[in-house]
Amino acid sequence: MESTGRPEQIQYQKLFMRTILASFTHELRNRLAVVKEIAGLQQDIIAIDRSVKDISGLVQALRSVDGHVGNALRLTSVLNRFTHRLDTERSVFCVQEVLEELIDLVKRTAEEKRVGLETDFEPSLPPVSGDPARLQMLVFFLLDESLCSLEQGGSVLVRMTEHPPGIMIRIIPHGRRHAGGGSGGRCPREILLSVAGDIGAEISTGGVEQETSILLRRQELFP
Repeated sequence: MESTGRPEQIQYQKLFMRTILASFTHELRNRLAVVKEIAGLQQDIIAIDRSVKDISGLVQALRSVDGHVGNALRLTSVLNRFTHRLDTERSVFCVQEVLEELIDLVKRTAEEKRVGLETDFEPSLPPVSGDPARLQMLVFFLLDESLCSLEQGGSVLVRMTEHPPGIMIRIIPHGRRHAGGGSGGRCPREILLSVAGDIGAEISTGGVEQETSILLRRQELFP
């Protein structure tokens, strides 16, 4: 991720990366703890009953271990791609892949708040040129605004479609909002607007559901 040199933006770049890494490591620890518990239980069963009569139960437990290990490896691959996006300031990338990667890494935050997180991405969107890490940072904090604004049981839909000037990303919250209407987002809107300007995007908020739209203008992303 390119350093802007602006102290206010750098502060939130660091917050973004800290939040992603903390969430990932917590999720990985949870999955490894489950694997350890299941493996220990099976060892106890085998030690007590050396004939292992419950073969089907043992097989089911081992399949569960395989599933948790597979999910941990998948998350590690996602984090690896996320990390490598920080290597370059500008690249040609698929917006759908970048946002799917981000959604994978922030699902735990939504689960903690008991708010659903869904996606609806138009297939075969054209690639764009820009800074994918800063786009992820922008979408992350706008998602954070919506997730923090909703009471438990709400949901947030991230929709992405091709738009005549480029690509439109819409963040659409559904459900009851917290009393007072405050978003509770961790990054001030003026910082998000400055990040959007830096990557050639436009943010707008409105509509019945107070959805937030991010327009990536292709003319600005392809100099």
